[in-house]
Amino acid sequence: MYKQVQQQQPAQINTPDNSGLFSLKTMRLLIVFFSILLYAYTLSFEYTLDDTLMITSNDLTLKGFSGIGDIFSNDAFVGFFGKEKDLVAGGRYRPLTHAMFAIEYELFGNSPFVGHLMNVLLYALLGIVVFETLRKLFKDIPPKREWLRHIPFIATLLFLAHPLHTEVVANVKGRDEIISMIGSMLTVLFSIKYVREQKIKYLIYSFLALLIGIFSKENAITFVAIVPLTLWFFTNAKTSDYVKTIAPLLLASAVFIIARYAALGFLMNNSIQTEILNNPFIHSSKADEIATVIFTWLVYVRLLFFPHPLTHDYYPWHLEVMSFSNIQVISAFIVVISLIGLAIMLFRKKHVVSYGILFFIITFSIQSNLLFNIGTFMNERFMFVALLGFSIITAFYFSKIKINDLKKGVYLLIIVLVLYSGKTISRSMAWKDNYTLFTTDVKVSHNSAKCNTSAGELIIDKAEKEQNPLQAKAMYTQAYEYLLKAQEIHPTYYGAYDLAGKAAFYLEDYTASFEHYKMCLTISPEAPIPVNNIYLIALAAIHDNRHSESEKILTWLIDFAPDSLHYQLELASLYETTGKVGQCKNYLIDLTLRHPEYAKAWGKLGEIYGKYFNDLKQAEENLLKSITLNPNEFSSNENLGIVYGMQGNGEKSLEYFLKALAINSNVSRLHTNIANTYMQMNMQEQAAEHFRKAEELVKQQK
Repeated sequence: MYKQVQQQQPAQINTPDNSGLFSLKTMRLLIVFFSILLYAYTLSFEYTLDDTLMITSNDLTLKGFSGIGDIFSNDAFVGFFGKEKDLVAGGRYRPLTHAMFAIEYELFGNSPFVGHLMNVLLYALLGIVVFETLRKLFKDIPPKREWLRHIPFIATLLFLAHPLHTEVVANVKGRDEIISMIGSMLTVLFSIKYVREQKIKYLIYSFLALLIGIFSKENAITFVAIVPLTLWFFTNAKTSDYVKTIAPLLLASAVFIIARYAALGFLMNNSIQTEILNNPFIHSSKADEIATVIFTWLVYVRLLFFPHPLTHDYYPWHLEVMSFSNIQVISAFIVVISLIGLAIMLFRKKHVVSYGILFFIITFSIQSNLLFNIGTFMNERFMFVALLGFSIITAFYFSKIKINDLKKGVYLLIIVLVLYSGKTISRSMAWKDNYTLFTTDVKVSHNSAKCNTSAGELIIDKAEKEQNPLQAKAMYTQAYEYLLKAQEIHPTYYGAYDLAGKAAFYLEDYTASFEHYKMCLTISPEAPIPVNNIYLIALAAIHDNRHSESEKILTWLIDFAPDSLHYQLELASLYETTGKVGQCKNYLIDLTLRHPEYAKAWGKLGEIYGKYFNDLKQAEENLLKSITLNPNEFSSNENLGIVYGMQGNGEKSLEYFLKALAINSNVSRLHTNIANTYMQMNMQEQAAEHFRKAEELVKQQK
């Protein structure tokens, strides 16, 4: 930048209320209007992505006002998972914005409109705070550097327009970034005001501002370093000023750390995650991890200059783990070293570029993956605060162009803002809902296991509501392809197999569905849902007369869960369906010998004896055995009534039919049998009543 002008130098320009082209009031109005214009479309959007974790499925949020105390005393993920989940380093403790979501839910219910409206308005407020803070930084400008007064307005517009911000603003949960930066920038503003005006109230304000920032998102703690850095570059602060301005920031940080420790029970949980979606470096050497992290910094730099294509998903393996022998890593290392060297070289000159670089590095450091593992390779929202450093540097060079060639500078700035804004608006459209987001981003993050799985899941959800069978089948096919891709990328990803099993089932590929669910059990042997789904596949195969498949699946289920007797009973029924009645009878005899307490097996055996072998005596004995074990066995009571009827014992037949009726009165067949029994007993009125009831039930079933 410029060196501070000594007091004996009389010529000094105080920041005017205009920036050459516009009045101060006009600039403020333009910033607000521009911010709202960029994201007005999002007001009609649904909740997306992490909104599920923090809002729509977070029990602490859904408690409204009564949940605020729990929000400040627990990890944010407790509300979603119901317990502590060590999914990310350090946990998640951002109670201020979380409490805002709870308040909104209490006042407005489940309203994404309100959530998006708040984000847009707060983003506009952030624009004003950034602008006013930068105005204070560039307040006293030497005559030869008068052109620097353009920087605050230009930097603010560039910051607001940049497409990397779309995830933060268009995703309601991203409010933590917005509020955190508002608090952080106010901390800088009040610290500057204190140094220049020496009023204690500004130290109190800076303390409160940092509390707002840090309780919204912990990376605001980097402003404990940003404040003295800013004082060095933009003021003639004395040593005592540094001490006095840093003290309230250290106090605010201490308050946060104490509150965080009280809520989570630890300062930094560095437990090693064994799932690559929570730790992409789990199978990498430390050298390769650092090399990959440095490479992601190059990706960030590229996105600053050319923000395309954009995606919310940088999970494995959208980016690959790299080594220091990779030319891209070497290039990234050279870029990083060059920027650091440039910042150091210009530091003593208090140059704007040096400040911008150091601002970027410091604010990005906590999310850079270098200090600790953040659980993914990178994320565009991690640039939110750091991007202001880039915007300041860019505005510096735009201002130099403007002073040398006003028309050229203005035209070039307009072109950049139009391009940025167009990309921001078009990118924000992807955040309309989860379906749009995942099916859009999977085309970019096509090697991400998570994005392929999520896209598959959302397409299945939509296909289940599709009325056109051909269209639904096409959607299930597309979803299945994404899920197979996810399995290829991440061979032990439970969700990819679970959803693939579902898609294959809808496509009536029962064998493939069966294999996917078997893999789920290989990954998670104690999971109950895959076993239930495999049983449903067997039943569907029976319904579709695909008996060889159903027999194979039922046989596997019996081997997998030998104590689940209903699988064995279903296999016996399958033998009956396929005409293997002898095999069915022998299987049931064996089943009753192995499990003599199983009432359904005795009942089914009695049914087989009577229905196929006309052995009414054996049928009666087995059915009575079944009823003795379980008097409420409907089919055994009904079948025993049939056996006694065939034996000509109307009274006994009616007795067991009525017992069956007491268990279930909504079976038309039973009412018909009762009616026929009454007819044989010459009880016409009772017979007519049950014939009528049977007819009513048949109509209801239609």
